[in-house]
Amino acid sequence: EELPEGRHRLTFQQTDVLLEPAEDHLLIRVTAPDASTLGTIRDVVASHLERFGRRNELTVVWEQS
Repeated sequence: EELPEGRHRLTFQQTDVLLEPAEDHLLIRVTAPDASTLGTIRDVVASHLERFGRRNELTVVWEQS
């Protein structure tokens, strides 16, 4: 599937992570086959992004939709 410019998809087995940059934030959509996998992937994604963005005090806030 071709994504619009700027968007990126990461796929891990049955889990998808869609990264979509916005004006003042990065929208991250995670889909997973079950709640346990969803929690694990969210933790991994958040820890990596926060580590990379530590200098700029980046924090990840999850909202469920």
